[in-house]
Amino acid sequence: MTIEKTLRDAKVDQVVGKTKEIAGKISGNQGLENRGRLRAAMGKVKEGAAGRAQQVAGGAREVAGKLQQLAGEVLREDDLVRDGRANEAKGKAKRESGE
Repeated sequence: MTIEKTLRDAKVDQVVGKTKEIAGKISGNQGLENRGRLRAAMGKVKEGAAGRAQQVAGGAREVAGKLQQLAGEVLREDDLVRDGRANEAKGKAKRESGE
């Protein structure tokens, strides 16, 4: 499962959970209310975990980009340096978007 799919699923769990919780309150169904509260909480946990995973993946790509850039500088390969800088920037953006 991708991080993006996990984030979408987390949001769905939060919305469905809140809906069930409200429906339980309105109908006086304590079980439905509790199940809704639980599902919403599970969605928040999934969202947090996916955000952290996104930070880790971004950090790894950022480091790989730096290494690629250094290898290009040592080998005097301009394409490798350019690609390394691009990967470093993409990794940094992904890491920061997971915050």
